[in-house]
Amino acid sequence: MDEPLSSLDAGLRTELRVEISALVRSSRTTTVYVTHDQIEAMTMADRMAVLRDGVLEDVGTPEQIYEDPATVFVAAFLSSPPINLLQATLWAVEGEGLQLDFGAQRLLVPWDDPRASWLISQHGRQVIVGIRPDTLTPIAAGTPAPPGTVLSGQVRSLEFHGHEWLAYAGAGIPTVDANEVGRPVRVGYAETGRPGVRDRVRAMLGGRPAAAAEPPAEEEHSGHHRRSDLIFRIGPGQRPNPGEHVALTVSFDRMLIFDADGRRVTPVRR
Repeated sequence: MDEPLSSLDAGLRTELRVEISALVRSSRTTTVYVTHDQIEAMTMADRMAVLRDGVLEDVGTPEQIYEDPATVFVAAFLSSPPINLLQATLWAVEGEGLQLDFGAQRLLVPWDDPRASWLISQHGRQVIVGIRPDTLTPIAAGTPAPPGTVLSGQVRSLEFHGHEWLAYAGAGIPTVDANEVGRPVRVGYAETGRPGVRDRVRAMLGGRPAAAAEPPAEEEHSGHHRRSDLIFRIGPGQRPNPGEHVALTVSFDRMLIFDADGRRVTPVRR
């Protein structure tokens, strides 16, 4: 099935998602289902394969791939709201632990953390730290917390989702675009001097070859993706006000750490 529900409205899509799942399981028929919708993939699949530019990035059960993604791309693709992908430098500090240095702020992974023996291989290198919004918990001002376990920021905006609020906080931490990390190198017109398929199609349609086309002028954006933000969830009745400073404890057990090429530093459990 190749994206069978993509043209339907949200209500009918939900209804048919349940019907198709029940039909496939009752008929015991092996079915390959192609979709760009992460909810369809997570709710319907027994096993998932995540492809990027024709390359297999990860395969496993939905729970395995969500909780234990093999790459930055997979972690970002299966995340709604978006996972926080933060750029850090990792330092092994004797007597303290493994320090994740974000420039303006720091987290400290203790030496007794089961991942420490793997993370030490990244000493002095840049890493990507993945923190899902539901693993950041606001704490009251002045509440004591162990050193190296808290990130802080200033609330910029809020989104009401009915059962919860989604907050965006400026934290002064450089963020990472998952689409720009670890992308496979594709040989095209610029590298070979020969037009590729897309270039030939443009020529047939009267367009200029890609190599001759001028790049579009970069536009100014003010959206969240251009800011150094932390995204976190808040329950009803607990929302801060825009402009308010917040401190957020980090759930280290669910924190994901990738190398600069977007691959998990620690072993992926399957």
